[in-house]
Amino acid sequence: NNDGTESPLPLQRERRATSDAQPISTVEDLLGGLDEPAQTANGSAQAVSDPLDLLGSAVQAPTSTAVNVNDMLADLSVTNNQPQAPVPQQQQQPAAVQGDIFGGALPDIALDSTASTSLSPQLVGGTLEQWFSKLSVSNRGVLYQDQYLQIGLKAEFRGHQGQMTLFLGNKHMGDLTDCIISIPPTSSYRIQVGGPTPKVIAAQTQAQVLVSVSCVDASAASPPVLQLVYHVNGQRAQATIPLPIIPSKFFTPVTNVDANTFFSQWKSIPGPPTKVQEIRQCAVSIPVERVHTLFQSVGLGVAQGLDPNLHNIVGVAGFTCETSSNTIVMVRLELDPKEGKQFRVTVASNNPALSASTKELLLRHLTA
Repeated sequence: NNDGTESPLPLQRERRATSDAQPISTVEDLLGGLDEPAQTANGSAQAVSDPLDLLGSAVQAPTSTAVNVNDMLADLSVTNNQPQAPVPQQQQQPAAVQGDIFGGALPDIALDSTASTSLSPQLVGGTLEQWFSKLSVSNRGVLYQDQYLQIGLKAEFRGHQGQMTLFLGNKHMGDLTDCIISIPPTSSYRIQVGGPTPKVIAAQTQAQVLVSVSCVDASAASPPVLQLVYHVNGQRAQATIPLPIIPSKFFTPVTNVDANTFFSQWKSIPGPPTKVQEIRQCAVSIPVERVHTLFQSVGLGVAQGLDPNLHNIVGVAGFTCETSSNTIVMVRLELDPKEGKQFRVTVASNNPALSASTKELLLRHLTA
C-alpha cells in the first residue's frame, strides 16, 4: 500500500553487508588499501601517521558520535512540513567564518568541453554506478579506475561539513600529464578543491588532492560530479565521475531513544510528502543483520526495542546543513516474518526531499 496509510504488516529484522572499509588489494592497485604514503600536489611523498585519519583528529566520522534523541527533539519543530529554502548560489565565495573548514577561496578550474577526446579510457574492476553505490554507504574505497589511472577516496564527515582525500594513482608505465580536476558548483553543496591538481603524475606514483564540502540543504536531485582530464603520451582523456556526496553523509546517529518522545514526533508527521513509505519484494530473504548494518552505514542509530512490534527495526538520525540544524530523520523497516522476502520501509522527517532521498537510498541497497 503506497498511499501513506500504515496497515499492520508483520516483520522481521535483517542486516545488510556493506562495503565499508573494503581494502583495495588487486595486483595492479597502486593505493595499497589507501594506507600508503601519498604524494602531495608538489609531488613529494607525504607520510600518513594514522591510516584511518588523513584529516587529523579534529574531524570525526559521524558514526562515532551518539546523540540523545530527547535532547535533539527538544530543539526540533517537526510539525513544520515546509522544507528549508535553499540558499541562492553565490557567485563569490563567502568570507571565512570561525569553524569554517574552507578558509580561502580558489578559482574554479574550467574544463574545455569542446576539445575532442582522442583517447577513450576503459573502466577496470567496476562501473561508475557500482563505485558510487558502494561509497554511498562507506567512506573509503575506489571512486574511479581505468587502465591508466585509479582514484581512491577516503572521507570523513561531521555535522554539515566533511573532507575527502582523493588518491590519484598512475598505473601507466609513462607519466600522466596536464592533469585537471574540477567540480562544478551546485546549489545544495559548497565544494572546494584544496589546491591545484599536480600537472604531472609520474609513472607508478600517487598524488593526493583534498576536497572540502559543506551541505547547504537536502534539495539536490543528483550528486555533484568530478570532471577529470589527463593526457597519456599527448592524447587527451576525460571522465565525469559522480561524487558520493548525498544527504545521508551529514547524518549523526541518534541513540537512547525514549519511546514516548519518538512516537509523539512520529505521529506528528501526517503523511506524504514528509512521511513516505514503500513495500518491496525480494528474491531472497533479508537477514536481520543486514538491515542493522545498512542502517549504521547510512548513519542511522538503531533503536533496539523501541517499536512494540519485535519484527520492526527503527533507525533515527539527525541531519545538519547550513540552512537547518538537527532535523530529525526517523525510519521504520518492517520485515515479513514468514520468509523475510517482503518488507515495508517508512521514512519520516519535516523535509520532503530528505525523506525521499533516504527512502530511495535504503531501497537501492536492500534490493541490490
